[in-house]
Amino acid sequence: IVLTVQIGIQCIMKIYLNRDDFQVEFKPIRAGSKKQRIKDVFSRLKYHILLSALLLFIGCVFGYLFPDVFQSILVSPLDGMRQSANSITTMGLFINNSSVAVMMIAASICLSLPTVYLSFFNGLFIGFVGTQTPFATLIAFTLPHGIFELTAIVIAGAIAFRITQALFEVFNGVINSKVKFADELKVAYHMIADCIIPVIVMFILLIIAAFIEANLTISIGQLLLTPL
Repeated sequence: IVLTVQIGIQCIMKIYLNRDDFQVEFKPIRAGSKKQRIKDVFSRLKYHILLSALLLFIGCVFGYLFPDVFQSILVSPLDGMRQSANSITTMGLFINNSSVAVMMIAASICLSLPTVYLSFFNGLFIGFVGTQTPFATLIAFTLPHGIFELTAIVIAGAIAFRITQALFEVFNGVINSKVKFADELKVAYHMIADCIIPVIVMFILLIIAAFIEANLTISIGQLLLTPL
C-alpha cells in the first residue's frame, strides 16, 4: 500500500508539477496515421492512466483487507447487484456504466476530487465482493466483461485528470504574470483535445463490456467452473 501511494504521488507530481513532461510540441490534428495519433495520445496520458489505475487498485486492497470497516456502505450495492442479476440487459448495463464514467469525467471541474472518490469506491466494491465470493467464482463471472469495463473506468479517470490539468493551465495563465495567457490557453486546448480519442475508446469498451455481461458472462463463467 505504501509503495502504491508513493507511485501515486509521483504520478501527481508528473502530471501537475513537472511542466517539462507536458510542454511538448503537439502535432497537428491530421498529422500521422490514425494508429500513430492514438498511440501519441495515450503516451501523453500515461501518468493519468497510471494514477487512475492505482486509485482503483488501492480501493480493491482496502475493500479486501478491511471488509468489516466498509461493510455498511457496500452491502446495499452488493444486494442490489445480486437482485438485478437475472434482469440485466445490454442497454441497461451500458447506460448505468456510462453514467458512472461520465460523472467521473464531469467531476474534473471540481479538481477531480469526486473522480478520486469514485475510482476508489469502485475498487473498494470489487475488493469487498472478493471477500464474499470464492475467488474462482469471482474471476469466472467478472473477468469476461470486467477487463473491458474496468479499463473504461480507468480511462474515464485519466480523462478527468487531464481536463483538470488543462484547467490548471488556464488558471496559471490568469494568475502568473510570467507566462502568456494565450500560450497557456493553447496548451489547455490541446490537453482537452487529447481527451477526444480516449472518450471514444471508453464508450466502445463500455458497449463491449455491457454486451458480454448481459449475454455471455454467465455462460463463460459456468464453462470456466465446469470440471474437466
